[in-house]
Amino acid sequence: MSKEISLKKFLIVLSLLVLLELLIFLGIIPLIKNRQELKNIQKYCPTSVCSEDNKTCYNYALKNNKTVVTWRGDCSTYFK
Repeated sequence: MSKEISLKKFLIVLSLLVLLELLIFLGIIPLIKNRQELKNIQKYCPTSVCSEDNKTCYNYALKNNKTVVTWRGDCSTYFK
């Protein structure tokens, strides 16, 4: 038993699946980035040097007797 499907129906279904895949992919990437940024905020904000409004924060470390910036970000949500 073989059923035939028209090319038009096949292309419509295929395009819908590709569109669904793109929507899922574009929705997952920001969630992953936000989760990583949240981890960085929790890790670096307690020891960072911030501006008065905590919007510009820097975390420093010593490497080869030089001070380098290890993280740059916004800690205004952390210090609320």
